[in-house]
Amino acid sequence: MWDKGSWQHLHSSKSLGFGREDRAEQTGERTSNTVARIVGKPADHRAGTVAGTVIGERLGELTGQGRIVKTNLDGEVVFNLGYPQDAKDAGGKPCYEAGKGFVPTNIAFAPNGDFYVADGYGKNFIHQYNSIGEYIRSWGGSGNKDGQMSCNHGLFTDTRDAANPRILVADRSNERLQYFSLDGKHLATIKPAEQNGYRHPCHFDQRGDVMVCPGLHGRVTILDKENKVVAILGDNEDPATNGKNNATADKRKPGIFCSPHGATFDRAGNIYITEWVSDGRVMKLRPVA
Repeated sequence: MWDKGSWQHLHSSKSLGFGREDRAEQTGERTSNTVARIVGKPADHRAGTVAGTVIGERLGELTGQGRIVKTNLDGEVVFNLGYPQDAKDAGGKPCYEAGKGFVPTNIAFAPNGDFYVADGYGKNFIHQYNSIGEYIRSWGGSGNKDGQMSCNHGLFTDTRDAANPRILVADRSNERLQYFSLDGKHLATIKPAEQNGYRHPCHFDQRGDVMVCPGLHGRVTILDKENKVVAILGDNEDPATNGKNNATADKRKPGIFCSPHGATFDRAGNIYITEWVSDGRVMKLRPVA
């Protein structure tokens, strides 16, 4: 169970981990090595994201290169996709002229093996492919109306209602979440009760009925199955470090986030939070209730 008391107990007992010297988790090193093999040079924290594993293979997006790459676990390329040439916007025009503007940030998987790519640093579309990388459809685009997005950085298949899986989008600069059906129909737009309450949501992970959502501007939010906020973790109200990826190590505090950028649960229910800071930082949160 996650609540304010659980967080306070965790923080004061110093069971939360950790600063710069502890950030290299073994799994993270394997991920970086895989990315390095794909791009042919040492990987850095902006090179890309390995988004998931399906039957012994990994699929990842290389943000700076505008590519989607599927590899086996040894880093050997299975397929390599550039920008979706068939993608059209709502007016029937190509989403990308000569490939310009495609800057993918995240990937989600449907139960049938289809995958979805968020163009979160580009033109704010979502592109759907089948399991072998064949293009299916696109939707979205830049804006603040329902179905439009502004920095759709995070993408996740919410299966907390197992009979009704939905695509969940972290619509970061619009400070909201959006739901879509698996074929791209807009279902719902969710805004926090508190103004700017998500603090620029950018990623998701789920465990049981609980969803974790890191916000780039200094907090991590825990949501229940109805997406009501049940806990806020590591809240940073200091404007000198809140959302500042250039905050130096001497200004950062264990348990207080500067710019959380990704999150994942492990099997024991611990949460690992990666922060977008110049030297990288990972914190581990352990449930105590």
